[in-house]
Amino acid sequence: MRRFLFILVSLLFLSAGAFAQTVAKVNPVNIGLLLMEQPRGEKMKGICEYYNLSEGPEEDGFQVFSFPDGSKVEFKVEETEGRRYPMVKVITKEKQTSISKNLSDCGYRRVSDGYVKGSKFEHRRTRCRVSGGSKSTLTFTKEYNPVE
Repeated sequence: MRRFLFILVSLLFLSAGAFAQTVAKVNPVNIGLLLMEQPRGEKMKGICEYYNLSEGPEEDGFQVFSFPDGSKVEFKVEETEGRRYPMVKVITKEKQTSISKNLSDCGYRRVSDGYVKGSKFEHRRTRCRVSGGSKSTLTFTKEYNPVE
């Protein structure tokens, strides 16, 4: 009986470790996509804090958050004539093929100067421009289409 209780207690302690919360690796491109769907800078900041990103000093009006791997996300929201224009920059070491696949999986389609989510007939669509180098920079912006 003693042996049975010892085995049972041991299994309980071992299984308790399996239920512990772990920190998942967060993809910088996915965070950029998530931030573009937020209407306010405060909500964007809250998302970055939720994913335990490190806040850095503001640069050129952009709030800056860093990932443990050295990637960065910068964002700001400008308001003009009652419309909000969010801009998100993601600086990452990810390969172009991985970035392209990630964007297409999220509904973006390739166009001549980057990627677009939405059509020219929608009221508002999202554009992503990718510039390369040792680190890729993705710049997400919202565009309002003129109503004719």
